[in-house]
Order: sequence, then structure tokens, then C-alpha cells
Amino acid sequence: MTTVHARVVWPGKEPLLSAAQIANSTELVGDDSRLACLRAKLRRGEGLAMAAIGGSVTAGSSYRTMKGSEKGLGYLYHRKILAALRLLHPSNHSMLNGGVPGTGPTYMEHCVKQHLPRGHVDLVLVEYAVNTDRRPHAYERMLRALLTDPRAPAVIVVNDHRWRAIRPWDGNPCKCWSNGKRSSAGKIDMRRNRTQWAAQSYGEDGRFRDPRCSLQSDEDAIAALCRHYRIPLVSMRAATYDAVRKGDLTLPDFMLDCKHPGANGHSILAEAAATTCARAEHLSPLVSWAHGFGPSDEGRGPDKLGYLANDIGSSIGFCFPAPDAGEKAERGAQRTALWVGYLRSYEHMGRASLGCSGRCRCRADVIDAHETKRSVSVTDVRRVELVWTPRRKVTAVDVGGCGSCTLTMTVLSNSSSGEHKFKVMSLLIETGGLSTFSLRARHRVSLSLIGSGQITDTFSM
Repeated sequence: MTTVHARVVWPGKEPLLSAAQIANSTELVGDDSRLACLRAKLRRGEGLAMAAIGGSVTAGSSYRTMKGSEKGLGYLYHRKILAALRLLHPSNHSMLNGGVPGTGPTYMEHCVKQHLPRGHVDLVLVEYAVNTDRRPHAYERMLRALLTDPRAPAVIVVNDHRWRAIRPWDGNPCKCWSNGKRSSAGKIDMRRNRTQWAAQSYGEDGRFRDPRCSLQSDEDAIAALCRHYRIPLVSMRAATYDAVRKGDLTLPDFMLDCKHPGANGHSILAEAAATTCARAEHLSPLVSWAHGFGPSDEGRGPDKLGYLANDIGSSIGFCFPAPDAGEKAERGAQRTALWVGYLRSYEHMGRASLGCSGRCRCRADVIDAHETKRSVSVTDVRRVELVWTPRRKVTAVDVGGCGSCTLTMTVLSNSSSGEHKFKVMSLLIETGGLSTFSLRARHRVSLSLIGSGQITDTFSM
């Protein structure tokens, strides 16, 4: 599925994930082979038969705007994925809501196939992180039933998260809370109270030793199962935990209570799952064109994914947005740094030229990817200074036609190795912190290579 801006797919005023949070939401990449079959069907224009199983989050029974309303159902995460597919890949796609309120895997393990489409099924979304009730063995049996289904559907685990609240009158951290209402935890200010922000934990936390407070033990167990069975896992905690702890994203913005997401929370889950569906085989939305370049991990797994070329004259163009610099950028040129990540190796590697057009300019340069000193293969980076031109003053030809900044790379005929392989791994652009435009499914960059900074935006295939 081609990645586009979420506001185009799901119109509205919902503050969706930043690009960095989208990338972080993939907690485990898993085995991509079944998703590859799904993407092949999309390329052929075929419809997908999908299902979502889970508790009240999937069923939608606790979501306030959907009670008895077909329109309300459209706000659920799996229906948002369906809407995205129908917009981006028009066909006869279907999504069966197999969620059952108030149930967990102890129920679903016995009848999971009765909650899937009767005929073929291409994709199953599994949401049970807040309903497993410390019974991971039942969850495992349910997963095995899905993985051994002769229809071989792709499976993506979609984890909601249980958010903690500390009662101010007795310090009890075990109780649930409700957005804007009195609950068993009392009326707690989850929006402005820094104590509540700091109380959140990614996994099990030694600060809260009461066994009743093992809020994340189920989610940790699910992650372990996904790791063992190599199942793709996306999670709300991986996408939003850091922002919640810092107060950049407050829980009432996307949660109805401690474990039921609101409209924005469902969008978070939908974007995370849709990004996992989209990775690896489809060119990144940053690619304006590619002649002789194509996505490849060279048989070494998704962490080695990049854009690969082997022939002289192969070229690729990347389009990325200008930094939001406000009025200053309209008065004059702004300078930022771009780092081009590429594979440097002791064999087969060639050289590529790079240049910029559109709203940015840069000094023409040549990257030699041949490592002559050691028998190693590593990801290296080349720093490029970009000079941004105010939109109203753009006069240079925009080679990519993307309306912003286009980076062009071309494989050259001269080579220190005698061969011409070149592989682009990532683009990193400085926008206050560092924005990472990653060509891998889960690309991580060592900041020691590129100086200090904070990665704030990540675009993945």
C-alpha cells in the first residue's frame, strides 16, 4: 500500500502521528513473506479479504460516537485501514469485524476461524493487548491457529496500551481512569499533571511491585510471542510512549480511558498497521522516479533494505518537503544539512553523482562507495548542505516535478572497483533536530556518525 498523508485518507482535524512516531510504531518487523503476497495482489488490482479480531476496542462497543451508528464504525482502526485501501488501491476490499466485547484469547482460541471470512482471507489484524488477562498461553494457541490456517493469511498484531493513573489521595497506581469523568480512579488531570506523565511505563516497571499493577505484563508477553513466531507487531506504546512521558502528547488527546482509544487513538493504530502493510516492496513516497534503481534487501532481511542499482546511468530522484521555517524562510534563503546514507563495501561498488533542484540548491558531489582499506560492508553517510529558496523566488528547474526539493543521484561510468553497484540506504535532513527519511523498514542511525541531534521524523517504505 502506497503511503500518503493520513489527512488525505482520513479527513478531519485529528492530530495524527508524526513521521518519527509512525516509524517507531513498528515494534517488531517479523517475517514479511505473507505480506509480500498481499502486496502482490494489490499490484494486480485484486481485492483483499481482511478481518480484525479482538475485544471491545476492535468491536467498537466502548467508542462513544459509534453506538448504533454505521458512521461511527468508520472511526475504528480496522475500518480506517479499509478506507485507506479503497482510496489508494480501488477494488472490492472487505473487512470483517470479528471483535467480541469483553472477551480475550481464552475465548477466541476456541473459535477464531468462526470470526474470519468464510472464503479466502488475506490479512488478519489481532488486537488483544488489554484483554489477555495474564493468559499468554491462550494467546499463543490462538496465534498458532491463525498461522496454521491453510489459507495462510498475513497476520499483524496491533497492540493497544493500558495507561497508568496514580490516585492523588492514596498513591494507588493500579486503578483505571476515564477521560473527563469520575471513575474508580477519581477525576484525575491526565492532561496537565506531570506526575501522571512520569508514571507511565513502556514495560513492567519495578516502581510498582503490587501484582495488581502488572499492567504491561501481557503486552510484554505478546511481544515475546511475536518475536518467537516472527509476526509483525505494531503498538501504541512504541509510537507514543516518549511523547506522553514528555507531555508533548497528552492521553485525553487520543484515549477515552485507560485502555479504550478515542478517534485519534484508532487513527494511531490504523496508521501503524497500514505502515507495516506498506513497507518493503513499494517505493517510498519520497521517490519521484527510479531508472535502474529498485528496492532490495539482497536477501539479507528487512534491515538491509535500500534502493539498489548495478548499471551505469541508473538514476533516482527523491522528493522531500522544505522545513517549516515560517516568515524567515519567506524573506531569504535558509540553510540546512542533508545526510545521504549509502552502502560502502569492499567489492562491486561504484560511484554516483548527486545534485539538487526545485526549492533547494546544493553543491554537486560524487560519492565513491568502494571501501579500499578493509574487507567490510557498512552504511556510511555523506553530508550535503542545502540552501532553501523561498517558494515565490524559485526559478531553477525542478527535475523531479515534486514542487519542493528534489535530490537526484546517478551511477557514473568511472569506478575505483571496476564495477558499478550503488545502494542508497537513507536520507536524513536537519530540521531543528534531525528528520530521518529512511528507506528501510526499521532503519536506525548512529548519531555518532553525524553529530548530535534528535531524530524527529522518519519516513519508511
